[in-house]
Amino acid sequence: MGEQSLQGMKEMCGQNEYALLYWHLQSNHFPPIDTDFVETAQKALQYAREEDYEQQIEMPNGKTLEVREILDGMHLWEIIE
Repeated sequence: MGEQSLQGMKEMCGQNEYALLYWHLQSNHFPPIDTDFVETAQKALQYAREEDYEQQIEMPNGKTLEVREILDGMHLWEIIE
């Protein structure tokens, strides 16, 4: 993953987390993660900031995963503030 690119995009997007996640899922993954998962990523980050890593989230594809699994799979740990 382009960690430096991610940090640069965090600066460019500022408070627009949706735009950051949209870019991240499309640009830092091969194949790109469908943009339907942006809201799932936002939910996972919200729970992670509350340190609720075991919370279950239903994904757009019908699977249910824990927050930590989503953070791992979408490489979201670097986004948590």
